[in-house]
Amino acid sequence: MLRSCILWNDVRASAECAVFEQRFSDSRAVTGNIAMPGFTGPKLLWVARHEPEVFRATRHVLLPKAWLRYRLTGEMIEEMSDASGTLWLDVGRRQWSEAALAAMGLSLEMMPALCEGTDRAGVLRRELVERWGMDMPPVLAGGAGDNAAGAVGLGAVRPGDAFVSLGTSGVVWATTDRFRPGPRAAIHAFCHAVPGMWHQMGVTLSAASSLAWWASVLGRSEAELLGELPEVVATMPASGGAFIGLERSTSRAQMTQAVPGVRCLATHAGRDPVCTSRQALRCCLGPA
Repeated sequence: MLRSCILWNDVRASAECAVFEQRFSDSRAVTGNIAMPGFTGPKLLWVARHEPEVFRATRHVLLPKAWLRYRLTGEMIEEMSDASGTLWLDVGRRQWSEAALAAMGLSLEMMPALCEGTDRAGVLRRELVERWGMDMPPVLAGGAGDNAAGAVGLGAVRPGDAFVSLGTSGVVWATTDRFRPGPRAAIHAFCHAVPGMWHQMGVTLSAASSLAWWASVLGRSEAELLGELPEVVATMPASGGAFIGLERSTSRAQMTQAVPGVRCLATHAGRDPVCTSRQALRCCLGPA
């Protein structure tokens, strides 16, 4: 390892997104996405521009799950759903895009092999089998990215299945049976972890974590703040989605409602381009 990882919700690589799209004019059609700093590729381009000595020393690039697989099995393998979030994947063809990689100074030789989420993707190394007292080495599956794994757990594996996930980020998901990019609406198009399936996502980088921030500002627990809200918060007309128009009568409870409220509005804005009005949405709640 050459440096600490840059987290997915770190937005320092905004300028590099524009550089990438200038270098690779077909990027949105191939990757299915607008280049955004939350993707892996722009972060590597940021390293290339700001830490060139680190980039020059790079021989392989692995996402966290693939790195853990490498340590467990000795094999460099990544599955389709996580690979879709790099901006290096030709999402429709389910293979690495040499043009996307070249635009960031990378090559196919630096990438892990690709597999489907249900594929056999390595066997636990013999020394670990012996250290942990196993009778036989277990086989590792390709696996899934976080939202794709949630989709499998919820049963969102058929075209038209949809759900909302609220955790650190906010996601509106819809499963599709083909590659359906929607960059004009800022909708992500990824491979599903299920072979032969894709999905669309509307994403906001901050959802439930905004309430954690507000709790830290006030020095209170999230449970305590939520406990101050009435059961039907939608009937509180004085609250809004931002701290504007505050009055002397504005209560802490109303301000608490505004914090996750604006995230709900952002999540709802991502719903219409992804889901039809007739689609039933399941809800998946995660930690903030």
